Amino acid sequence: MATPNFIYVGTGKAGSTWLHQVFQKHPDVFVTPVKETNYFDLNYDRGIGWYEDFFQNAQENQIVGEISHRYMRSDKAVSRIKQDLGDIKILAFFRDPSEYFLSDYLFTVRNGGFSGTVEEWADNGFDWDAILYADLIRPYVETFSKGNVMIGNFKDIGRDPESLLKDISNFLSIPEFPSDAVNIGRVNPAKSPRNKVLSRVVSSTSKALKRKGGQRIIAAFKYSRFVQGLLYKNLSKKPEIPAVVREKIISHSVEDIKWLDSTFDTSLEEMWCK
Repeated sequence: MATPNFIYVGTGKAGSTWLHQVFQKHPDVFVTPVKETNYFDLNYDRGIGWYEDFFQNAQENQIVGEISHRYMRSDKAVSRIKQDLGDIKILAFFRDPSEYFLSDYLFTVRNGGFSGTVEEWADNGFDWDAILYADLIRPYVETFSKGNVMIGNFKDIGRDPESLLKDISNFLSIPEFPSDAVNIGRVNPAKSPRNKVLSRVVSSTSKALKRKGGQRIIAAFKYSRFVQGLLYKNLSKKPEIPAVVREKIISHSVEDIKWLDSTFDTSLEEMWCK
């Protein structure tokens, strides 16, 4: 039975849905039809057979992957992945910390988990550890080696998806992505709830299902345009991040961004902090 050659481990709010969809368009790649199996963090006690069942339709000529952005926030996932899958390739995308902060705020408000202002989110809602990017990816670099880890910049999905996908194909040693993958465009934009109570119920149910092996049920609802249209509507205007909050975000994350630049030869500090 096939198991992954690569895993996208995080972060969230940084293009995991887009990446899942472009991989589905590559004939030499198989990714689970469910974007997040949550095996290595929430369902590990279900056993490797339960996990392998997600890959039963993979062909012999395909490389196999999984997209599960929660793994980067799990203390146990990295060692479990290494133990069960060996020296596989690790993918991780990161997002401008200010953009991540706002996206996380809008997502939590959409799902009924917060109702305050952006300023109140900074003071009482946001998990500031989520933008300590070096702390999040360093365990994977140390466990799998830097050569087996690739990081991507969320901005490149909109700015230069062709180059980003070429980098991914080189990293995974696969042919280049077909044009319909390169031109897939924006997916999963920010939305607001049509009914806050219903949105809160759906969110809490989804969280419970993730811990009970209900990933296929979640996917059926998440990828249904009809269901999503009933629950959410497009966001007309995003709120602004106050200057004092933005300065706090940069101050909190800049040292980790510098570490990414020095480790992966990127220029993220120049793009995100200046």
